[in-house]
Amino acid sequence: MRSAAPRAKRPRLAARFGGDGAWQAAKVAAAFAELRLTDRFDELRKPSARCSATVDWLIGSQAARRGWVLVTDDKGPEFDDLPRVVGHGTLRAALTAMGAPG
Repeated sequence: MRSAAPRAKRPRLAARFGGDGAWQAAKVAAAFAELRLTDRFDELRKPSARCSATVDWLIGSQAARRGWVLVTDDKGPEFDDLPRVVGHGTLRAALTAMGAPG
């Protein structure tokens, strides 16, 4: 079996963007691409627009869209309406009951 090559160290997320404006633009671009937003939402592309979406909102939307089971202990509102959310402790207990190692 081949061992995986070490991953190149990436700069911290905060260092990847030149400031708040660049970060806002990156969030909007990611949302448009991932959620397939149409031109109807072009208002969000304006530099003055704010995108308050967090990584949690993006993960939550993908979990709902793709039918994933989301494992988190986060009690934030972004996860309230997701149909398949389980906490770490619940998952660990279920795996232990099934005899899974670890």
